[in-house]
Amino acid sequence: MSHLGVCISVVPGTLVDYAHLACWHYVGKSPRAPVLVLTARAQGLATPAGVLVVTRPTLNGAWRAAAWPGWLTGLGKRDSAQRINAELRCIARVVGDPRTRGLGVAGALIRHYLAAPLTPKTEAVARMGMVVPMFVSSGMRRVDGLHPSAQLSRLRSALADAGVRTWELADARVRRRVERDAGLMRRWCVWAQSAPGARGAIASAGLVEGTWPAVACDASAFVHENNQPGGKDAEGVG
Repeated sequence: MSHLGVCISVVPGTLVDYAHLACWHYVGKSPRAPVLVLTARAQGLATPAGVLVVTRPTLNGAWRAAAWPGWLTGLGKRDSAQRINAELRCIARVVGDPRTRGLGVAGALIRHYLAAPLTPKTEAVARMGMVVPMFVSSGMRRVDGLHPSAQLSRLRSALADAGVRTWELADARVRRRVERDAGLMRRWCVWAQSAPGARGAIASAGLVEGTWPAVACDASAFVHENNQPGGKDAEGVG
C-alpha cells in the first residue's frame, strides 16, 4: 500500500512489535489471550509503523444481542461460550507510531485483517470509538445501545460530587487525588467487581491506573461479519 508517497506493508508480527508501540495506547495493560499480531511496516522506518492485536473475546458482551440478533438465543451458558469461542475473535489493539499519523496505517491494518479474519465474526470495543472513526471507515459497523451500568453511573456521580470530571482522570495528579479519597475508592471497588475485564486490568496496573479509561469514557462496540474466514489462531504468539 502506498499513501502520501510512503510505502506501507502489513505482515505477520509478534508481541515484541506491540511492545514497541504500547506506550502510545491509552490502555496501559497488555492484551489478554492474544492469538494473532499484524504489523505495519513503513518504508524508511526501522521500528513498526503500527500493530494490530487479535485476541479471544470476552464471554460477556452486552452489545452482542443487538449486533447479531438470534445468534446466541436459546443457548445455555456452556453452549453460548462454545459458540463465541468458535466463531468470534476480537480486535483488541490498534496502535500506530505517531510519526506515521495521517498515513492510514490503522485503517490498513484493520482492512487487512477483515479481508481474511480468523473467524466469521469480528468485534472491537473501543473507549475512544466515538471520536476515532477508524473502525467504521475500515468497514465495521458500530453497535448502538451501549449504556453505562448502574454501578458505573453511581461511581461517576460520586466523582462529580467530589469535584472530579471524568475527563480529568487522564491527569495522573487527579488519579492520585482520587486514590487518597477512601469513599471514592470504596465506590470504585464496588464498580470494578462487576465490570467485565476490570480484574485483569487491576492485576496488571492497579485499581485506578488499570481501569480509569473505562470510567472516563463510554465504550463503543464495532462488529464485522465475513463468512469466509481465512486463517486459524496462531500458536504461541510471542
